[in-house]
Amino acid sequence: MRLDLALPVRLRLALWSAALVTATLAVAAYISNATMRDALLRDVDATLMERAAQIEARIVVSPDQPLSEPPMPWQMATDAIEEYSAPGIYVQVYDASGKLLATSSNVPIGGLPKDEWAVELALLSQPDLTILPGGRARLRVLTRPLVAEGQTVGAIRVAASLHLLDTFLQRFEQLLLLVGVGGVILSLIGGWVLASRALAPVYAMTRIARRIAVDDQAAPEAMVLTEPPQGDEIGLLARTFNEMLTRLGDVFRRQREFIADTSHELRTPLTVIRTSLDLLELDLPAEDRRASLREAREEVDRMSRLIADLLFLTEADDRDAIVHGRVDLAEVARAVVRRARGPEGLTIRPGLLDWAVVLGDRDRLRQLLSNLVENAIRYTAPPGDVIVTVRRLSDRAVVSVVDTGIGITPEHHARIFERFYRVDRARARSLGGSGLGLAIVRRIAEAHGGTVRVESTPGRGSEFIVELPLAPIAAIDAESAQMPAAV
Repeated sequence: MRLDLALPVRLRLALWSAALVTATLAVAAYISNATMRDALLRDVDATLMERAAQIEARIVVSPDQPLSEPPMPWQMATDAIEEYSAPGIYVQVYDASGKLLATSSNVPIGGLPKDEWAVELALLSQPDLTILPGGRARLRVLTRPLVAEGQTVGAIRVAASLHLLDTFLQRFEQLLLLVGVGGVILSLIGGWVLASRALAPVYAMTRIARRIAVDDQAAPEAMVLTEPPQGDEIGLLARTFNEMLTRLGDVFRRQREFIADTSHELRTPLTVIRTSLDLLELDLPAEDRRASLREAREEVDRMSRLIADLLFLTEADDRDAIVHGRVDLAEVARAVVRRARGPEGLTIRPGLLDWAVVLGDRDRLRQLLSNLVENAIRYTAPPGDVIVTVRRLSDRAVVSVVDTGIGITPEHHARIFERFYRVDRARARSLGGSGLGLAIVRRIAEAHGGTVRVESTPGRGSEFIVELPLAPIAAIDAESAQMPAAV
């Protein structure tokens, strides 16, 4: 059965940090210990070889005088300063037959461990270097031939106690262990502290996200994180989260405004319809009853248009809802102008209409132009003019609708394309506007990769300008060939 432990991220990071430090210290300790051991053994071996060479020079004369008598004590002795610098060195000398001739006076009771095999190898001119047990301490033993003028005349064994070396290495290993344990503990604590500091913005994000999820009235834009001063990944995440909160707050705000505006827009026609129905229950003259029915029908039509516009704005957020085909904007502009109707004295006419083909949805582009023309008609009193032009520039098409109406003050230019925004709510409602026409214009333009803006002077009129990218000359859309031409 598998047991999954949901450990906190801080603990996991701290454990991983401690594990990496432990592995690093273990490797470093092994290498340090092995290097130290080899270096000390090399020093011991060098001392043994030097001591053997010194004694050989004193007791070996020539091949004609083989070793048959024990060397004299003064021949086995070494300088006092050397003995002090390397205590615990023992010597044994063998003749050519392998017989022990002499042993240094400082050999411990019981002698050195026997190693006839190493002596036999030395008499065959093959030196041997090994470690043998020697009571309380190990012994490093060098067995090598005694050579006179190229001939082996005997063997010599030089041994050194490894008590000091082993004691030093034991304490060195204890020191490495203490350092390792301390390093692991410090890495665990340091990893926990560093992980806590690094993940502090993440925990703050979690708290804010939970608060937003629980409290519907929470304002995301007010819950901004304090961004870390360093520009690392956590700082980038905090900045991204703050940007998301700002956008989310903007979305919530617009959603609340949208719901409030929609409720307000629907409340008025529903009130009119209810009033008309209440009047129909009364005993009214036929003319008044017809007037009530006509008013109710007008409000129902207005609600239908409003709902249709809302549905379009919802669908327009999906780019797949826009069918992209080759559309001539000049042809669409002629059709819109031909169908437009305004009050007597208001002239609706085309201006310059360049041939400009874009990749887009013919019906939506016609709706864009129709909304702009209807908006111009609604706010232009006779006598006046509404002019539609299409210009072809290097890489884009520019469609403009110019009117000689009441104009728009500059503070409203940036907001008139928002849903339900009206410069004069009472006047717009009396003219039959829903407050969604220009919002639809902007969504259609953006869905086609374009932009829309307004230039207006109060009392002199307005110009709405739409810029759309031109279609590539070589672009061919198979579906556009099957679409009916604009009427």
